[in-house]
Amino acid sequence: MSTAGELRDNVVSSLLVSPHFTIRTAMPFLLAALADAHGFREAALGELGSAYSAGSLLAAVLAVLFADWRLRLPVLLGVLVGSAGLVCVVTGHGYAAVFTECLLAGVGYGAMYSWMLSALAAAVNPARTLAWQWSIGTLPGLSFLMAIPAFGGGVAGMRVTFLAILSVNLLAGLSALTLPVRLELRRKPEHEAASGRGYARGVALAALSLFALYAGCTGGWSLLARVAAADGLAPSVAGLALSLATGASCVVALLIARFGGVGRA
Repeated sequence: MSTAGELRDNVVSSLLVSPHFTIRTAMPFLLAALADAHGFREAALGELGSAYSAGSLLAAVLAVLFADWRLRLPVLLGVLVGSAGLVCVVTGHGYAAVFTECLLAGVGYGAMYSWMLSALAAAVNPARTLAWQWSIGTLPGLSFLMAIPAFGGGVAGMRVTFLAILSVNLLAGLSALTLPVRLELRRKPEHEAASGRGYARGVALAALSLFALYAGCTGGWSLLARVAAADGLAPSVAGLALSLATGASCVVALLIARFGGVGRA
């Protein structure tokens, strides 16, 4: 099945990027849960968040280097590897074990995200399709920002938190079974191929924008729950504030999905 036929289903594509988005969005409370369960210090929490990001970066590089446009198998493998990482986080003991498991989860869910972005970028209207996957794919993480404070603290609260996210991610990953085995690209005629300085500036601007986006997601955002706790804010208040911030980005993405680009996605 062609890209235009299979990936017009924006719900499926959004479900398949949502595991990575869920971890990214809920990272402030995931790190707080690990700190509460294991007693990790702030420096160690930053390293755990970085381990997940490093795993997703490794998966992205491998996707670029080795992608032969198979689609279903890499995404399904990503579901299994990422989910195995979360299971190990729940059962792991000690900093070294949890660090390795966060890295493994990053590789798995990062692989899902990278392969799906490659597919979405080849859609008929990538501006709108990518906006749909951001707005819908972020909704599970937004929900967890409000729900996690109610799960409680300690080891039990940490396990409930990670098992709940694991369950949602596995359900979302099942939609990979509907993907085509291979991705059929719509290639432009040679005379329409993008080139020149304008194209290079566009690529550089896009790279800079993505760097700024992920620097914000990986940096301060990840420890905001700890900052809120240090300032005396209740977890429920911090969750509400973080969910409102995330909701604002969903609204903007929905507007782009509705009005961005040309034609219909």
